[in-house]
Amino acid sequence: MRRPAAGRFPRAWPSASALAAAALASGACGIAASPDARWTAACPRDASRDGSGRCACAAGDYPLLGACVPAGVGDAFCGPAAVMGRDGCAFRSCGSDEVVDVASGSCVAWAALGRHGAAPCAVGSAPVVESGRIACVAPDATCPRGTRRDGATCARGPVCPPGALPDEGGCRPVIASDGAGGPARVDVGAWTALAVGVDGGPGRPELCAPLTQQPASFGLEPRESATLNIRIALSIPDEDVSRVHASSVDADLAGAPLAPRGQALLARAVDTLVEALRSLGGVSSAGVAEVRVRCRLTP
Repeated sequence: MRRPAAGRFPRAWPSASALAAAALASGACGIAASPDARWTAACPRDASRDGSGRCACAAGDYPLLGACVPAGVGDAFCGPAAVMGRDGCAFRSCGSDEVVDVASGSCVAWAALGRHGAAPCAVGSAPVVESGRIACVAPDATCPRGTRRDGATCARGPVCPPGALPDEGGCRPVIASDGAGGPARVDVGAWTALAVGVDGGPGRPELCAPLTQQPASFGLEPRESATLNIRIALSIPDEDVSRVHASSVDADLAGAPLAPRGQALLARAVDTLVEALRSLGGVSSAGVAEVRVRCRLTP
């Protein structure tokens, strides 16, 4: 994760060791006081601690990447083929002789696919319906965003309370408070690494999943593979997280520029991630951030 010069950081931002201590103090992904006397893992906007001391979203909101969001924001994150529920994204229901189209969200009759319905996929890939045609994708891409293929089911990852994201088998707090009544501070670097990807490495599934579901949007044929190289620059005016936006989203496919359809799909994937970051509220640990990651399209 590229960070701005040290002078751009709030002077009172907790050290990495303080946040790590807060994570250890969280136990089974709860929010608890840090051994550091000044900093504790905090709840994001629209969340408060429940009777067990864990952060919980307000009624009607859903947990998403450490934040609490309304149904409309959750549905946008899930994409046209899925909806947000208390446990995360789930594909829309279709009839027994139908399948949901990942690009449009509509239910398509298998009989209407004609010869495209029989398009073979190579070993290690699986079919989805994209824009009325069969596309061959990685098995995980046959599941809703935020889940992965596990045999015949779509499995969900570890669950963390609002204010924290899964990290190496535990929950890492990304928002902290000094207990003095000041605004909570968001570790944008940690959030970006856990929700988007570490700079120079593979993109996180939360970013790549909607892209890998629609290879035809990038001009790929059923058995073609390619790597999408992505650069995302975030701007946080006045270090106010509620104002964060993607100031630049650039990408190429093996060195070639993206077609408009692919660029639009990437922009939506990034925008829905940034909306979750924005929903954390509080003050940012940095005014700008930039990350370069890659997503593998088709196996």
